Amino acid sequence: MKLAVILLSTLVFFTSLAAEPIKVGIALRTTPELNSFADSLIQGIEFAKLAFEKKNPDVKFELVKYSHKSGHDSVDEAAQRIIKDKVRFVLGGEMSDEAFALSENFQGKKILLITPTASNPLLTAGKPYVFRTCFSDGQVAKQLAKYVNDLNGIHSIGVIHNTSNAYSDHVTTSFLEKLIDLKNKTPITEFRYASEQPDFKSAVERFKAAKVDLVVAFTLQESLKAFHQLATRAGMNPLYIGSDGWGTNESILKAIPNFKGVRNAYWHEESKFPASVEFKTDFAQKYASKPNAWDAAGYDAAYVLFEAIAKAKQHDDVDEVTEILRTNTFKNTVTSSSVKFNLRNTLVKPLYLYEMNQGEVKFVKEIADETK
Repeated sequence: MKLAVILLSTLVFFTSLAAEPIKVGIALRTTPELNSFADSLIQGIEFAKLAFEKKNPDVKFELVKYSHKSGHDSVDEAAQRIIKDKVRFVLGGEMSDEAFALSENFQGKKILLITPTASNPLLTAGKPYVFRTCFSDGQVAKQLAKYVNDLNGIHSIGVIHNTSNAYSDHVTTSFLEKLIDLKNKTPITEFRYASEQPDFKSAVERFKAAKVDLVVAFTLQESLKAFHQLATRAGMNPLYIGSDGWGTNESILKAIPNFKGVRNAYWHEESKFPASVEFKTDFAQKYASKPNAWDAAGYDAAYVLFEAIAKAKQHDDVDEVTEILRTNTFKNTVTSSSVKFNLRNTLVKPLYLYEMNQGEVKFVKEIADETK
């Protein structure tokens, strides 16, 4: 009888250990600075938890939020709380600057960081525990430079270049370098600045004098809106080229109703592969609204992490989970039918180009990822 009690107690003990939820930190900016889309990212992460646990009831996760502001000190403080709480897996770093700050704090701590949206390629360079589930700036710059190079009827290009922002500076510089490699002969007028809210009046004047009919703006949405308003007042109506920093298609048209531009997006909203259709259907049923690109980006970052943790023999073994991320193909993502990390810890996935014109949104093309 005593032996039976001991065995039963032992069984209960190990069952409780198996049922212990795995903590995953969410480190995102939850203040409305710099047109943050953290709320949608978090919603996507939370929905991924529900979807994953529904299909994998034996694995449970506990999401712990470590919110911060946009300043480096605030990000550092959030990172230190994560370290203190001994959280081994983190989803976070909406902006590249914020992801860099998190990774610097986690250096040497064996904490795995997956960013859903920080695209600066240097972020993962030499960082075995830092991954991104979005495209990198190098991919964006290369493919959009090819797209611009192939456009017909462009006579003069204006470039808005924020040198103080890690995202804007890197992708703009890489874009211009690729145009040179392509031997593009179109005249370029570059406006460089080093602040988040510059006075674009002089840029508009210079672009108008140069008869610019294409503006390359790898900026955040607020900067795009400020430039566009001044350009419109000056009678200047060029085509704009940009990327994910602009926000979602819906948010751009809401902020700038008469906008005309082409950008790459995190996902193809009209895609028909099974995981994407299931995600859109189930998401709409739960939240009574369609998912946006940030919902999808947060979902994929979380789902890939959850899958890797669940496949590990030791769920809390960061090295084992890291190796699974590096070597596996993941097929339950919604921004692409299947994804795999390349040698730079970046998911190999397509770019999706969308055109916005006077309130209308149209899918233009899918561009395959050529990076390795």
